[in-house]
Amino acid sequence: MPRESGEARRAQILAASGRLVRQRGFSSTRLADVADELGLSAPLIVYHFGTKDELMAATLAAEASAELERMERIVSSSARPPAKIERILRMSLGSATVPDWGMWIDAWGEGLRSPVMARLLAELDERWQRSIGTIVEEGRAAGDFVVADPDVSAQRIVALLDGYGVQLVRAASSRARARVLAAARPAVAAELGRS
Repeated sequence: MPRESGEARRAQILAASGRLVRQRGFSSTRLADVADELGLSAPLIVYHFGTKDELMAATLAAEASAELERMERIVSSSARPPAKIERILRMSLGSATVPDWGMWIDAWGEGLRSPVMARLLAELDERWQRSIGTIVEEGRAAGDFVVADPDVSAQRIVALLDGYGVQLVRAASSRARARVLAAARPAVAAELGRS
């Protein structure tokens, strides 16, 4: 492979690691596997990321970045808060998100063993919850939502999405996956005082 800049090499490594993690999971993806995928040496992976835990956390961060960018676009859009919440529900629980939920569930398990992954998961969760809290507060101010504490409501909505995400992964058919999204809507609406 031709010599790459440090940033370009890191991006290549993260892309390869992301593909392997989605196929094998975090715990079954080795530094050597990532190196083999790119025709590199394992020490070069260590040079760029230090440890496997650091590489796996960086992989999760890279894989989550597009989702977080979509969330930020929703939050900053001119849509009314109920429409923003609906977009988040579709983004989070649409059938196409099953592979993403599989990765998140795997990451949660990895976070039980890896302090590096646990810290990243906490940061990502806080960012996600803060974004939803912003929408909830905006909806409360506009009179769209009736909530006592937007932060608490955001935390409950994140917990609902996580739970429904697990159900989505376990759903055996596209019809069952559609029922998951349909079930989530009234639960979120009730949390927002819209039932």
